[in-house]
Amino acid sequence: MINFLPLEFCAATLAFTVLHLLCTQGTPVQSKRTNAGIGSSSPKVDATRAGLKFGLMKNTFLAISSAGPNRDFSKGTREQPLWDEHAAFIDQLVDAGFILMGGPLVDEGGSLLIVKAKDEKEVREKLKDDPWMTHGILKLKSVKRWQIFIDVRK
Repeated sequence: MINFLPLEFCAATLAFTVLHLLCTQGTPVQSKRTNAGIGSSSPKVDATRAGLKFGLMKNTFLAISSAGPNRDFSKGTREQPLWDEHAAFIDQLVDAGFILMGGPLVDEGGSLLIVKAKDEKEVREKLKDDPWMTHGILKLKSVKRWQIFIDVRK
């Protein structure tokens, strides 16, 4: 008779092993815009910077917005009111590592963002102050957790 280890034990062991391998590869996690992680003396700090802290693992979400009531369909995306303020707001979220990718849904006047967050609440909380949301140019319609199976960039 073969004795199997409990699934929970196997999953925890795998998670620990992956975390250990990521932290001991000799190359600390480094932000693309700063020197964060270089010269760090603790693999735990580097793992935390990578978003790998146990219990705080980030998920990928799709944030889908539609045109709001104040969207002017006679103008292009960059000609909408408050474009500069909206772009600056989005740039801050990109720099913070929250937005991974995004852009307008050209034929509909809405947008699609791919973001990293703990949960749907965090996504909604971070996007609610977008000048285009507060002034009705965009309306957040849905936030969906998304699991990536195919990524040709890797």
